[in-house]
Amino acid sequence: MSFLHHYYTSAKTGINGGQGFQIYSMSPGIHDQELEEIERLGMYNPPNQLPQSADENSFPKSFYFSELRSGRYVLGLSQYAGKDYSGRYGNYFCHTVVFDREVLTGYPIDYFESQDFKNKLTQAEEESTERPENLQATKHFLKGSMVNKTSVVQFINQKNRPEMLKKLISAVLLYPETRQRAVIVDHDENMPFWIAAVQYVFPLSFSVGLTFATYTNDPVRSNAMICGVYHEEMPPSYWNQQFYVFDCIRESFSPVEGSSYAETVVPLLLSDPDKLASFLAFIEKTGLKSAGPALNELISLYQLTVNGPSSINAVELKQAISLAASLEDINGLIYITDLLFESWGRDPDELSGFVLDVPADSMESIADWWFKVAHSTKKEKHMEFAASFFFQSWAQLLIDDRDNEKHRLITAYYERIMLMNKDHKVFSRMGIDPARLNEIYSYCKTETIAQLLHVFLSDFIKHAQRLKLDWEGLEQQRSYLLQMTNLAIEHKLNLPAIIETISEREEAFIQTVSRLLKHYRDTGKTENEQYLLDALLNSIETGKSDVQPLLHMIRKNSFLKETIFQLLSERIRTSRTPIQKLLVLHKKIMSQSPELDQLTNDLLKEAEKQMAVFASAQELLKEAETLWTNETLLSYMSPADRIRQMEKLEKMLPFSEDAKQYKQLIIQLDMQKEKIIKSGKPSISKALRLLLEMDHGKEPSGEALYALQNQLVSVSSSQYESLLSWKFPAFIESAHKKEQQLVGVFTSLLCYEHEDLFFNTLNSHFSRSGKNEKIKALAAFCCSVVHHNTKLGEKQVQFFEGNKAILRKVREEAVKLPRGKETDAYLLSLQTRMGDDQEASIFGKMKSLLKIGKNEG
Repeated sequence: MSFLHHYYTSAKTGINGGQGFQIYSMSPGIHDQELEEIERLGMYNPPNQLPQSADENSFPKSFYFSELRSGRYVLGLSQYAGKDYSGRYGNYFCHTVVFDREVLTGYPIDYFESQDFKNKLTQAEEESTERPENLQATKHFLKGSMVNKTSVVQFINQKNRPEMLKKLISAVLLYPETRQRAVIVDHDENMPFWIAAVQYVFPLSFSVGLTFATYTNDPVRSNAMICGVYHEEMPPSYWNQQFYVFDCIRESFSPVEGSSYAETVVPLLLSDPDKLASFLAFIEKTGLKSAGPALNELISLYQLTVNGPSSINAVELKQAISLAASLEDINGLIYITDLLFESWGRDPDELSGFVLDVPADSMESIADWWFKVAHSTKKEKHMEFAASFFFQSWAQLLIDDRDNEKHRLITAYYERIMLMNKDHKVFSRMGIDPARLNEIYSYCKTETIAQLLHVFLSDFIKHAQRLKLDWEGLEQQRSYLLQMTNLAIEHKLNLPAIIETISEREEAFIQTVSRLLKHYRDTGKTENEQYLLDALLNSIETGKSDVQPLLHMIRKNSFLKETIFQLLSERIRTSRTPIQKLLVLHKKIMSQSPELDQLTNDLLKEAEKQMAVFASAQELLKEAETLWTNETLLSYMSPADRIRQMEKLEKMLPFSEDAKQYKQLIIQLDMQKEKIIKSGKPSISKALRLLLEMDHGKEPSGEALYALQNQLVSVSSSQYESLLSWKFPAFIESAHKKEQQLVGVFTSLLCYEHEDLFFNTLNSHFSRSGKNEKIKALAAFCCSVVHHNTKLGEKQVQFFEGNKAILRKVREEAVKLPRGKETDAYLLSLQTRMGDDQEASIFGKMKSLLKIGKNEG
């Protein structure tokens, strides 16, 4: 690692053997592609205001620093040399030093007036015709003594130079965005001090980007970020469009937007060099590589790390966080975080104060920043620091959001950080830290907010689950869970949700709830006991909690059965569907253990009682269908209870199209009756089942009609009347134009106890039919009466007494039907008692006998 040298001037002979302006000599190792740049950078054009014959010392020297395209850097001194070897004016001598960045031990401006720079060739060297030897590379290059921090401070402290320096620094910061370079018009001897003042307020590593030339004849042709111009030069107007022009001679400066960076560092440069050094070291360690607008934000970041968020406003805080988040150098981010940790992270009270000073919309960004560091270093202290801030900031956000306006955003923040740290034990350990839990409980105790209780408990359980610690060994955590749950019960808060949450940790759940229940029982707080159990039952019933913890508690505390029965009974009593409610309870709770069979039996009785108070038969029958189609529930009923309920239900069953709604119930009642009674007695459910199985519009089979006939004796008069309204028209239609089939239909439908109802229905149905249709139907009716071995009722006899002509025609039709002879004989005897002797004559008897014989034949 060394400094390579390059001389350029007008000479009689150079390293390449030519004459005129040329490379006089140079060190081996300077690349060919670098030579053109070196010559261009070192080219010297004297000020237009000075004649070339003027004293050489009156010409400004150009001391410059730049980066080559090859990545190496150059320092150069180019100065007017008057006449060359031929006697012509306009010669200049340029000594350029080429080096790699790491060999430079100070700021580039520190090398101004270095004794190691050669000012010009000797007369002998200039006139020699022999090729010069190569220049030797040197390991060292001396700094100058003219420019240093003391001399710079003395220079800037004069006149209004501090304000101009601020503008100059601000212009340099804007360069990456505006690409406008700075041009300084001032006396030659002042130029290095302006440039040094700018360089000294930036870290040493930034100086490679702060290129300069203390003098140039034309800034347009220069690439230097800061260019010096001869003091007598009058800047043309177009310069203001291309550059920031600082004309110190005429005190005319281009407008430049001020910067907080300049406002900070200039006073430090002038009055507090130690603090400036500390600040520049801070910048260096952040990993930033060059000057730019980000340094304005870095001021805020520095203030944040040293003095906390209260030292800057909300806008500055956001800038600081934004800069930290954008830092590419993780080591720089770690350094900043460690400073914060030293300032604010060691004392929990100070960290709490830090959180309170941070605006809500900046908390998430800070958490992201600190967790990024924690994940990178994998150091416990960083994770503890980040986790402490997160838990405190999240809690503060929840507390401040009383109206739930930002609930979704806060929840997203929590869930994202939890997912980010799902595998970090230190994070979850901080989540159940006793000090944190005590703070949460203290707040919830004074500011009882249902949502917060649930949220904080849920967070606690999640961390406990992740850690998988021995619950017995966590005394303070067990106490926290007990206190928080008790708080929710005392204030009748959202307990079902809380129960659901803590039941995720079964061991903790059983212990907590058991202790609370025992405490409430011992202290006579039955209301709290019931409230807790009710919430637990709700959680189990809705499938959000498992029943096993409850069963465990019942085995340990037998007194719970009584309270559970009361709570479940209340659910059934207040339900419009008690049997369905019982089914749910049985499935979720009682079916899980044979120990609860008696509870099921007792609750079934409660459900039956509730069925009795239903407002409508329809609701009752629907519930009954639920019960009777469930073998499990039915098994809890004794045969006597089943018979008792069957008889009650049969009286309520509808003999109408509505019966189809209860088909399953009817089938089950019929099957259960046969199973239990086994006597073959007539049954309403059997009658309805048979009626439902007869297809509408099809002719009923004789077997079906016969079976139906045997069951109808069990129906009530109202049911029978409904049955006739429902089935009579359909049966008549199915037997249309089949008079003999009518007898079978009427025989199956006719119930002697309700003969009048049947007759009235028949009359009503055929009232609008033709006279012959009605006669045929009456004849079939009379045949069915004879088939039942009964007689016409009083009202039917009265009807025929008033309609003797109809009676005669009925007899004529009856003889054509099954049981016609017996029916005709019965009607004849009835006709005789009525005093109608028309058929008593010999002719009438012969006529009747002929009809009968014909029918029987």
